[in-house]
Amino acid sequence: MCRRTLLPALIGVAWLAGSLSTAIAADTPLAGYVAEHERIDAEYGVAKERCDRYAGNAKEVCVAEARATRRIAKAEAEARYKATPKAWYDARAARAEAEFEIARERCGEHAGNAKDVCLTEARASEARAKAAAKLTRQQAEARGDARPDGVPDRCAAMAGDAKERCLARSAANGGSR
Repeated sequence: MCRRTLLPALIGVAWLAGSLSTAIAADTPLAGYVAEHERIDAEYGVAKERCDRYAGNAKEVCVAEARATRRIAKAEAEARYKATPKAWYDARAARAEAEFEIARERCGEHAGNAKDVCLTEARASEARAKAAAKLTRQQAEARGDARPDGVPDRCAAMAGDAKERCLARSAANGGSR
């Protein structure tokens, strides 16, 4: 029961940390980027240690959840640092792949046809998530946006009052230039 609540909790923490850091700065400076990777690795170590109390498939699922959380957090940190549509696509694709890995481990609990159905559903879910990520990337590239929130690149490159005016204009225009 604990392993089913561990992943959503860890993903929630990673998402919250990512949301807060996105709100604080449009582009993560290199020192913050490196510190965030160190924090992510430390959290992974703690999560992996928690998995030692399980055995068998439950332990494998727990370790897969810890790895997935680390992979997602690192990909999102890199996307915030690079702030390009490709980086955000890579982060979404990493999330889809990580969630597939977890689902594959969970499918190990089943046998026979139930396992096959479980794996098929997991693959389909991964394919849908990757297709959605690709569509989002194409739309962002068409708009000229680098960030998933639709803030134009030209605003992210500015500083001070000029950036604030640009962001205000962007917000007033519904995120368009």
